[in-house]
Amino acid sequence: MTDDRQTTFGTDGELSDRPPEATGENDFGEDRDEGETMGDYDRFTLSSLLQKAVRRSDEEVAAWCAWELARSGFGWNLWDRLQTFVVEDLHANTRAPSLVARYENLAERWDADSRRGQMAAVQAALVVARARSAREGANAVNAFHAVAKRRAEARERDEEPAHIFPVTDDDLSADG
Repeated sequence: MTDDRQTTFGTDGELSDRPPEATGENDFGEDRDEGETMGDYDRFTLSSLLQKAVRRSDEEVAAWCAWELARSGFGWNLWDRLQTFVVEDLHANTRAPSLVARYENLAERWDADSRRGQMAAVQAALVVARARSAREGANAVNAFHAVAKRRAEARERDEEPAHIFPVTDDDLSADG
């Protein structure tokens, strides 16, 4: 028995064992190119469309993108994108992260491109598309970075910073 896995660099730069991205034939009996889905679509285009669908709460398009990516052997890409959306695009007070994680575990248990794995992918995409959108985490991180930069620039000029964090020295003291 041969092992079809190959070692690749993941999105975080770490080595991972991931199956080849495109193998076999598409729905039309043609050999798939790298990054091509079963329906003869580009996986990068589908990932982008999935993000747009989530941000627009378009459940049908989000579900279809999830199905197409999962059935085409790009489940790893789908789950990575869904987890990113959970962190970047959704209101913090939601059950979506735990539901997406559970669906991902089920998809992996059942084989991501199996029929049940595809159903788990569709369910997760629906959860994310239905969740309340908010960019609060991304906005907070961006604001904190901007304040940190301005504070460092003020210190470099030997000035009091005009911008401060939402805490004071009293908040950070042992008695605060």
